[in-house]
Amino acid sequence: MTTHAISTELKLYARTRWPLENDKSRKRLLAQALKFTQRRVRSLFEGETTAVPRATEIIAIEELIGRKISATEEDLAHAKAEYRDMAQIAAGLWALAHGPNADFFGPQMDALRQAILGEGPVDHRGGGQAGAGDQGRTASG
Repeated sequence: MTTHAISTELKLYARTRWPLENDKSRKRLLAQALKFTQRRVRSLFEGETTAVPRATEIIAIEELIGRKISATEEDLAHAKAEYRDMAQIAAGLWALAHGPNADFFGPQMDALRQAILGEGPVDHRGGGQAGAGDQGRTASG
């Protein structure tokens, strides 16, 4: 289920249900009807890429609009394009971490890995977890 499909359905329902209201009022009314926060409704209504609909939210929206929400060909094309973009980013990051400049980018990648995943440093020469003796390694050597 893409955010685009949810956004389209929410807009269609709200504009049909409350034709004389503006979108700001419609979002407030949707928040009341769905028992979501106004910020969450705004994210879904506007189709923000960071707004990933939860299963419970999809069920609540489908109950409100009275039908199942299905992805369209446009939604699928959008999802495929997003996947391709993410794959390109992942490939670029992999190249930085394991390519010819791994010694330069290794410490930055270690810092990102620690911040995001909570994992320790990686031995960039061999590709595995660094041993206890390698954990004191600094960027200068």
